[in-house]
Amino acid sequence: MTNNTSSEGVNTGYRICWGSSLDIAYSAILKDELLKALESKQDCYIDAANVSRVDTASLQVLAAFVRDLETQGSKLVWQGDSEVIRQGAGLLGLEQILRL
Repeated sequence: MTNNTSSEGVNTGYRICWGSSLDIAYSAILKDELLKALESKQDCYIDAANVSRVDTASLQVLAAFVRDLETQGSKLVWQGDSEVIRQGAGLLGLEQILRL
């Protein structure tokens, strides 16, 4: 996770790179990461390319995060794709909310 600013002082967004698992064991870390991203008041760039396991609770937390992020005028940008996240979101009807 990083808060990036270019050499010209332009905000380049808040970046998160996830490991292989977004499940209950990772839930506290996920919550902390997403809260920091919200507090940064920047667009959030998520690299989820390494995610090979995700649970319903994590997708629901992520959906709430996207809602809050957009409410404050920021956006989510996926930089690494995860078929597992796409499939899970599809089963739960969250593709549109998660901007997939």
